[in-house]
Amino acid sequence: MSESNGIAAEPPAPEETLKAAGEELVAAIAQRARDVVELAAAEARLAALSGLAMLVLVMVAAAALVVAWMLVIACVLYLFWRADVGWVVPGMVFALGHAGLAYYLWQTTARLSRNLTLPALRREVLHGHASTSERIDVTGLVAGRS
Repeated sequence: MSESNGIAAEPPAPEETLKAAGEELVAAIAQRARDVVELAAAEARLAALSGLAMLVLVMVAAAALVVAWMLVIACVLYLFWRADVGWVVPGMVFALGHAGLAYYLWQTTARLSRNLTLPALRREVLHGHASTSERIDVTGLVAGRS
């Protein structure tokens, strides 16, 4: 009961309740749209950074493969030139080291290429349940946070 006039307060009209529910629904839809746009922007930035990293890694891998191949050829030619085993073993070790580096760079490039498919955004849009930690990870990575 209200103290000023002694009359019990009436419940809100159904129109007001419906209007409040509609406003809440519109606000939730707008928030969802903002979240999806923010996720799309973060993943687009991550894809761009991954693409750039992939290009750099491919160039370094190509250079490593060229050096490895040249070392292998030089070692083989040197073996034919000289029957004595001198700098051939170190040359082969360097060649194998460059081949290992090229393989590692190739694997890193392949791993980074998965970012180009925008996986979190696709899951969010298609299934509506990209995990919060995944969103935070993507956004933090793009923003430069650990």
